[in-house]
Amino acid sequence: LSLNNLQSVGADLSISFNDALTNLSLNSLQSVGADLDIAFNDALTNLSLNSLQSVGTDLFISFNDALTDLTGLNNLQSVGADLSIIGNDALADCCGVFNVLQSTNIGGNITIINNLPNCNSQQEILDNCQPCLCEKSIIRF
Repeated sequence: LSLNNLQSVGADLSISFNDALTNLSLNSLQSVGADLDIAFNDALTNLSLNSLQSVGTDLFISFNDALTDLTGLNNLQSVGADLSIIGNDALADCCGVFNVLQSTNIGGNITIINNLPNCNSQQEILDNCQPCLCEKSIIRF
């Protein structure tokens, strides 16, 4: 099954309960019209949604025990309703959602809890991922 050319989903997209899934790569996906649910994928370590710009309603990333970072969401610009990042036991780097958190283009509640330190609240992400002013240049993490 190849979904390399998938650019949009008009309704819900749920990728859940896939015990053997280690890599989720939908690099051409630009928008999901309703909910995007990535949950209970015990072996998922890589989340590559590099072109994703908008989720129409809820974005739910939860209980993916091996997921360590959200860098594959760097281009996300808006979430129409709730953003939930909950119970990802190895998740320590949530900087991939920094841009959407900073933009305030989230239409509902933001729940970021029960992950590793630096990824347990909106404020932790904004504090730990914001641009660093360093000698004569700006470095963005």
